[in-house]
Amino acid sequence: MEYEFLRDVTGLVKVRMSMGHEVVGHWFNEEVKENLGLLDEVEEAVNSVKGSERQWQRVGHEYTVLLDGEEVMIRANQLEISGDEMEEGMNYYDEESLSFCGVEDFMLVITAYREFVSNH
Repeated sequence: MEYEFLRDVTGLVKVRMSMGHEVVGHWFNEEVKENLGLLDEVEEAVNSVKGSERQWQRVGHEYTVLLDGEEVMIRANQLEISGDEMEEGMNYYDEESLSFCGVEDFMLVITAYREFVSNH
């Protein structure tokens, strides 16, 4: 999972993720927005579910994070559409709306994000 941190013209940190993990970047850009307290909450959750069968979920404005001891799922809240609302033969393009990654990889991105925010 490759990533890049930038600052936009307003000075906000923007995260770009490699293909297949774009939603992780969207979560940082839309939900975290340099709110390190949210990252603290996620890190505490990772530690609380580690080695157990428990899961943790946080529903944000645009994206939901669901994690267990091994995997993190980030999903756009707009995916909460029931199948009845879709036309037959249609399916959602969800590359930009759903992403999975390992907990360890996700924690590496969180650590790198914190470092970028504090050093730039």
